Amino acid sequence: MKNKLVLPYALVAAVAITGCNNPADNVPAASVNTGDKEEVEKKPKPGELVSYAIIGGSEINFIGSKAVGGEQPGGFRKFEGTLNVVNDELVAEGSKIVIDMNSIWTGDDKLTAHLKNKDFFNVPEIPTSTFEATDVKEEDGKKLITGDLTMHGVKKSITFPADVDVNETGVTLSAEFHINRFDFDMKYPGQADNLIREEVVLTLNVTAQRAASDAAADAKEKTDAPAEKQADAPAEKKADAPAEKKAAAPAEKKADAPAEKKADAPAKKKG
Repeated sequence: MKNKLVLPYALVAAVAITGCNNPADNVPAASVNTGDKEEVEKKPKPGELVSYAIIGGSEINFIGSKAVGGEQPGGFRKFEGTLNVVNDELVAEGSKIVIDMNSIWTGDDKLTAHLKNKDFFNVPEIPTSTFEATDVKEEDGKKLITGDLTMHGVKKSITFPADVDVNETGVTLSAEFHINRFDFDMKYPGQADNLIREEVVLTLNVTAQRAASDAAADAKEKTDAPAEKQADAPAEKKADAPAEKKAAAPAEKKADAPAEKKADAPAKKKG
């Protein structure tokens, strides 16, 4: 009988331990920059800056978790922004994402409504969150992106690793890291027997493309350059060289030679 009671308790303990896994343990933390370091003025990278607009199908998702209650996935359905490129490299200048916080979703309508109130994002009073890049550099084959994340009315400079690809069709950016919600003054603890963790995992899978009008303008510029060259060079050659030859040489021959022959020869015969 005693052994029969031990087994259910062991199963409950195993489930509790499994529920305690923190998804943030498997991803890097975004470092929060305190601002104590002296800021160095960033000079724009030389070259033409090309802007790419974030398109539909891109995703910004998150995972929150409780000490016992397990994970809760969610995300944002509406956001827009721009990724800027110079010489086929992502640059911080002008790269920005704006999130419509009212578009937040989870698998539980009650939880979604709770996340919108003052315990968390306070969406009625603070309807947007933004990320504005301030620096992009390379490290260990990844981009380290630094920028100002403004969420719940609190602005923090954070740095996170990302995979970035710039190609003929546009720009793709993917990243997975965790932030501490307490840094953004969201400190609702949850229930005493089932606390909500401070760490929240963020996942970005973003694609950006050039606007159709910009791409068309570039294509027109490329086709116009040869046409200009073709119009200028032959026209100059056709107008100057043949015209000069035709006007000068025959006129001189016609005016000089026959006139001299007509005046001299007959006069000698008459005398």
